[in-house]
Amino acid sequence: MVGSPIEYPQSRDGSRQAGGEKVRDCNSRPFRDNGGMLSLGIDIGAVSATAALLSDRDDLPPQIGVLESLRELPSGQRLWVNAYTRTQGRPVATARGILTSVRDALGEAGLTLDAIVFTGSAGKTCAAACGGDVLNAFRATAGGLAVLDIDAASVFEIG
Repeated sequence: MVGSPIEYPQSRDGSRQAGGEKVRDCNSRPFRDNGGMLSLGIDIGAVSATAALLSDRDDLPPQIGVLESLRELPSGQRLWVNAYTRTQGRPVATARGILTSVRDALGEAGLTLDAIVFTGSAGKTCAAACGGDVLNAFRATAGGLAVLDIDAASVFEIG
């Protein structure tokens, strides 16, 4: 069972306050004073969800909540992902569960998320319900390819 709803009121500058942590616009490259960025992306639809955490930090554990499979990227950044998760027709509840799991694990280490970005057919709904920003799936894919340093002429997104 997922906990109580998470509400992120929007401030005048367009950012969101989430339990004392400021979540910035997804199009900027957020960095914290504590030495590294922590950005969570959730690709979510009516059927499934996948989440990824990208960080410049090198002091994070191999598992962060539901996220695991630590990978070092060519850029030196680190990537944690979760397995394909069925939403069972409840994308908002699934997104809240993923977000709560990650935030709790980071909170135990005294860390907070710098950015939360949603993509997918339920991305707008989940961003409104959970707080965060929405990014078009093609832009998200292009950004991922850039981080992975992959030179691609064409991208096919079947979602």
